[in-house]
Amino acid sequence: QANYFETESMPEPDARATGTIDRLDAAIRSLQPRARLVLKHLALCRQIHSFGDYEAFEENEYSPGQEVLLYTEIENFTSQPTSDGRQRTLLKSMITIQKDEPSGEVIQQIRVGATEDLCRSTRRDYFHNYEFKIPRSLPLGRYVLTLHVTDLLGNKTASESLKLTVR
Repeated sequence: QANYFETESMPEPDARATGTIDRLDAAIRSLQPRARLVLKHLALCRQIHSFGDYEAFEENEYSPGQEVLLYTEIENFTSQPTSDGRQRTLLKSMITIQKDEPSGEVIQQIRVGATEDLCRSTRRDYFHNYEFKIPRSLPLGRYVLTLHVTDLLGNKTASESLKLTVR
């Protein structure tokens, strides 16, 4: 057991720090499946390179039919061990576009099937990206795009929204 402030049994600061990080990491991994699902950094992008490395559009103004990428980081998802020793995550998504007004009529739904991720390590970070076109049928105006993600193994859902204009 590592305790960062226990200097007698473990005098080296780097060893104490390493041990403390290991214990904190284990605590976080055990709490994440119990915590609510969180979506962060939702952005419409030109290009997505990897986790946290994307080129978002400066203005949220788009043309009907324009191709876009939607980026989000996902936290507190559930992973389950598989028989071959990997960790399995299973997420399902839906994108809705609705008018930016009090009635909030949903104009378009884009369903994304279940996405399975298999990894030999427990993931510390995770992101999804979605490629789609701004619907040609959208009248010019202001809209709210909402990403809904469901963690099928953890039975929890999260949503995040951003505003956009079709010109």
